[in-house]
Amino acid sequence: MEMSQYLEIFMEEAKEHIQSLNTGLLCLEQNPTDKDVVGELFRSAHTLKGMAATMGFKQTAKLTHRMESSLDLVRQGLLTPDSNFISTLLHAVDTLEELVESAASGQEDEEIAIEHLVAELPVQGDVESGGANEVAAAAQVSELDEHAMIVLRAAASQGMSGYRLDVRLAPDALLKSARAYMVFQRLEQQGEIIHSEPSVPDLEAERFDDRFSVWVVTAATNTMLQEEIENISDVRSVVISSLDDLPTGNSTGNSEHPANAARLRVGKSVRVDIARLDHLMNLVSELMITRTRLTQISKDLDNIALGDTTATLNRVLLELQDEVMQVRMVAVEQIFSRFPRMIRDLSKQLGKEVDFQITGQETELDRTIVDEIGDPLMHLLRNALDHGIEPVADRVKAGKPAEAQVLLSAYHRGDSVFIEVQDDGRGIDTERVKQKAVQRGLISSQEAASLDDDAVHKLLFQPGFSMAEQITDVSGRGVGLDVVASKIASLGGRTSVQSELGKGSVFTIVLPLTLAIMATLQVRVDAERYAIPLSVVDQTALLKRSELDYVEHRLAMAYRGQTIPVLDLRQALAVPTSFSPPDDVYVVVVFRGRKLFGLMVDELLGQEEVVVKPLGRFVDRCPGVSGATILGDGSIALILDVMSIA
Repeated sequence: MEMSQYLEIFMEEAKEHIQSLNTGLLCLEQNPTDKDVVGELFRSAHTLKGMAATMGFKQTAKLTHRMESSLDLVRQGLLTPDSNFISTLLHAVDTLEELVESAASGQEDEEIAIEHLVAELPVQGDVESGGANEVAAAAQVSELDEHAMIVLRAAASQGMSGYRLDVRLAPDALLKSARAYMVFQRLEQQGEIIHSEPSVPDLEAERFDDRFSVWVVTAATNTMLQEEIENISDVRSVVISSLDDLPTGNSTGNSEHPANAARLRVGKSVRVDIARLDHLMNLVSELMITRTRLTQISKDLDNIALGDTTATLNRVLLELQDEVMQVRMVAVEQIFSRFPRMIRDLSKQLGKEVDFQITGQETELDRTIVDEIGDPLMHLLRNALDHGIEPVADRVKAGKPAEAQVLLSAYHRGDSVFIEVQDDGRGIDTERVKQKAVQRGLISSQEAASLDDDAVHKLLFQPGFSMAEQITDVSGRGVGLDVVASKIASLGGRTSVQSELGKGSVFTIVLPLTLAIMATLQVRVDAERYAIPLSVVDQTALLKRSELDYVEHRLAMAYRGQTIPVLDLRQALAVPTSFSPPDDVYVVVVFRGRKLFGLMVDELLGQEEVVVKPLGRFVDRCPGVSGATILGDGSIALILDVMSIA
């Protein structure tokens, strides 16, 4: 059995630990005395070191070992983590990320330099004179024992259990260190490992025969642990002993927060390739199309038995659809967690003080969408820091706090997810935007004079537009907000801007929960049938043509105390007319950003959940259309992209 079989597991686990290191180091920079954070960092570095050594990635193992040794100094109180120390560790984490990415092929890139980082990270002898390696090692063991006692006490106070597992491998087992790694991985999914014999380095180096012992605290039962470990290949036997003599008294040192000292990962999960989830969703989609056709057949035949069967099938299918959707949902935290590090580095580069806050990170989106919104959000945040936030001197002069506020938030509203990037910076100077747009030839001087604030804000998303005076590493190339608008539109979403000069700006992204299944309003124009996403529909109305009027040569209607433009969908889509339009017309009021406009159609056919199908590469750029769906009678209806129609 080759180690390459474990490469995928290693990559996934390594990325999680790297993200944990990034997050933990930023927390440590804000709270240098937080021993719990130091413990989490130490464990992440230690685990990543063991994984890398097991896989044979020597550079990764060497660098993480050095990081572990430096963090141990902090844990022992021998080193205070100042800003320079944190920066060095963050640089080491960046290098680790490069090493892990290079390991995707099964081999590290030996050209990635780590020696300068190894030299910069302090170890025991650098901060404590006269300490021999043996003495340092003894101190480390002593600290490990103390840490184990703290965890045991915390676990006991929470009703957790402690177990010793004596694991015996088959005498002829190959890659014993890999088997030990798999045992550790299974146990870490159930609780927290606090000790092992032989030591982890000895296990990694296969300096043991066919037996080793592991101490773990967990909420799982010994039966569950038995089943988990015995299912691992080449494990001959597992003997589990309960630690009945768990100490329950108060501990010393960093036991001030026992709940944090034993952060256990309780519960079972399984990793599934996203391709399998996509295939499962496609199968559900095909079932939904078949269900719709059966429903139509049932209505046509007026068969009660068939109708009841179809209703039962519909109920079960809706439950299946909901479960599949929930499996595909992931928290936006997966993306949001990348940005604190970026904000820290960028604020230092720009010489600005920024308080970056995140809310709503538990908000869930379809995995496909979450994977695609990282770059747009990065552009918006970089734009906020570079263009939105003023230099410290300018803020103080304007009577603002020196430290700027940047907020990244996410929340659900209906069938959509709203993501906002808000800052308390200078806001958008609409007159200056107009001048830049005229200079770049995007609009004429006459057009600029007639633009309202909303229209000016839309100019920011035009290709090639930039407010930067010169090109830098951060901005000035005119590709940022254009990329944002294009990417969000491709995901079926929309962008909008609110800004007040001198007070700040809010960039809002509205996204559908999923791209696979969509709630729509079915409409008819002449003989053609179209689907309008319900997420953009505000209201419907039946009007007489005489109730419509022309305002500035455009068809308009009165709606909730305001006048909104009305677009004849027949003309917008160039639908051939086979009969004279009736006097009664239906108008669907839809959102375009924060503005409203009406779509005039011939008939409303009702609401329906549809399966979104791509148009194909030959017609994927059809204006006003974002996709298609198959209806119950087998016909095809186009899904309208109202953002591009207006």
